[in-house]
Amino acid sequence: MTNSMRQLRFAASGISSKLAFSGMSKLSLRVGQRSFWAECWAIHPQSSQRLLWDVLSVVFILHGLVMLPLSAFDLPTTSTDRASEYIIASFWTCDMMMSFRSGFFSGIKLTMDPYLIAVNYIKNWFLPDVCIVSAEWVAQILFGNSPSSARLIRVPKIVRFLRGLRGLKLIQTFSKLEAIVTSSWFVLCFSLLKMGSLLSLGVHFMTCGWYAVGSQADGWVTKSRLGLNDGDGFGSTDG
Repeated sequence: MTNSMRQLRFAASGISSKLAFSGMSKLSLRVGQRSFWAECWAIHPQSSQRLLWDVLSVVFILHGLVMLPLSAFDLPTTSTDRASEYIIASFWTCDMMMSFRSGFFSGIKLTMDPYLIAVNYIKNWFLPDVCIVSAEWVAQILFGNSPSSARLIRVPKIVRFLRGLRGLKLIQTFSKLEAIVTSSWFVLCFSLLKMGSLLSLGVHFMTCGWYAVGSQADGWVTKSRLGLNDGDGFGSTDG
């Protein structure tokens, strides 16, 4: 009886060991598969690929901020402008995909898990990006080739205003680029470039705003005949 009990216990322990080993193998396989997909999908936030994309983002954000106050002018829309609008909308659509792939730092901890990356992006910039990108594509598809009218002219102005919201990303992107650069010489040049860009944007906004104020009825633009219409351009000396 005692020998039979011992044999049963030994058999049970062997079965439990096999089950535990099988469970650990399956868990290790799942972890390995998850790590493989994370390695293939996720992009390191300080990689050269992400660095190049951040530089392009700064260029497109600055372009949007430069174009924003130009709504004060009734500038004609050319085929080049329409092509650039499609390029801008395509870039920011791809940027949403890049945001779902880019890892992030939480303090000093690097997170490369695809699920956590998606959750972090959805909690932060996903909703604003969806609204802005959707407005860009709607404006291009529905109104891109439409004839000018007082109603349709407001559409690109609204899109420009929404793009201006991306200016909130500018300081964040500048900070990410500064964290990547280690050379003191590059840090100095980058700081000068950042301050120069922000100063130029400030002057640009104030200049366009001052022109918009003067363009009102009986404003200084009308009185000085400093309009942008044909035959009434800058440098006019007529009394």
